[in-house]
Amino acid sequence: MSASGESSTTMHRLLHASGSHPIPTPVTPVLDAYSKMGLVDELCNILSMIDGRGLCPNLATYNILLHGQSKGLNISECFALYKTILRKGFLPDKFTCHSLVLMLCESGMLDVGAKFLKMMLTQGTPADQLTLHLLITAYSERIELVKAMDFLNVMNSVGVSPNAENFSSILNGLKKVSRFQECCTLLYEMLKNGFILSSRQYCSLITSMCKSGDIKGAFKLKDMMEELGLISRRLSESAIVRGLVMRGKTEEGILVLNCMLRTQLVPTVSTFTTVLHQLCKDSKLSEALNVKYLMEHYGAKPDVVAYNVLITGLCKIHDTSHAFRLYEEMKQRGICPNITTFAVLVDAIYSENNSTMGQSILTDLEERGLVNQNSATLGWQGKLIDVMKTVKLIQRRPKKV
Repeated sequence: MSASGESSTTMHRLLHASGSHPIPTPVTPVLDAYSKMGLVDELCNILSMIDGRGLCPNLATYNILLHGQSKGLNISECFALYKTILRKGFLPDKFTCHSLVLMLCESGMLDVGAKFLKMMLTQGTPADQLTLHLLITAYSERIELVKAMDFLNVMNSVGVSPNAENFSSILNGLKKVSRFQECCTLLYEMLKNGFILSSRQYCSLITSMCKSGDIKGAFKLKDMMEELGLISRRLSESAIVRGLVMRGKTEEGILVLNCMLRTQLVPTVSTFTTVLHQLCKDSKLSEALNVKYLMEHYGAKPDVVAYNVLITGLCKIHDTSHAFRLYEEMKQRGICPNITTFAVLVDAIYSENNSTMGQSILTDLEERGLVNQNSATLGWQGKLIDVMKTVKLIQRRPKKV
């Protein structure tokens, strides 16, 4: 038997053997702390102390133990505890329910968790906003929107008022599968209930509609959001530009962008960057550089992402000298190059065999600690090869969530 299995067996034996006196209040926070850390052995030690003094766990104690076991996704142990709760004559509460449903969902048993919750509600367990939201979000992420909507109805039926997060989860699910008519219907329902999304969420929906080809619907939604004062014209039209460009309608997107500039509405930096990316992708570097000029002329400062897009585009057409000038420009403006900047430039400089640019970028790379000390005896080309290996390793590292 594993150590965790032995701990669980010990725990159940101690719970069955517990006395009749209630556990002192100061003990509960200690149990709770160990439970949150999933320290089952320590919980067993405290239970041994409780058992030795003839004390009896209450429902709060069982819920704490259940929470600790659920963190380890110990399904059999959790349901053994649940049965003990029932056998001891306690009525499970919302905390009991949440621990069990959460464990089932995180164990990949979402439908089982949903059925269990409905059973608990039928048996009179108080409804919990957090548990219901957990299921709505999980089903929305899986694009099982009928089931997500079902739990929204369950909330209403048990007297729990849905909140903005519940609606937003379903809205995101609908958006993923381009069910925009239903998105708009849900938006109206949210507004009726007094729930307002962030400007970013409205923009994301407008952009997604354009990107999917529902351009007329996107403009209609944009106009409605502006009339209601939920989003500024600058942000909504920026969203339209991004959506048109992502749809492949770059000329139309630039047309809207120019109309904005003529009326002194400056698109967001991310909007300019989206246009730059598409123009570079289409090898229209001259137009991309003109857009950068417009961007700066109207006070929108290119960030590291915008510079990387242009540098990548220029290196793609083998204009490494121009790309390197942009690299120098971004440094002069206090914009710190990132690993993407170095990855693109180092590869291009090495391919072009340009020693001047090579020596210059190596100096910067040494300052950033990206040049291996073991490569000190190598020439500039050897050092660049070594740097490329280091950069690729960094790029392969999993990103922190």
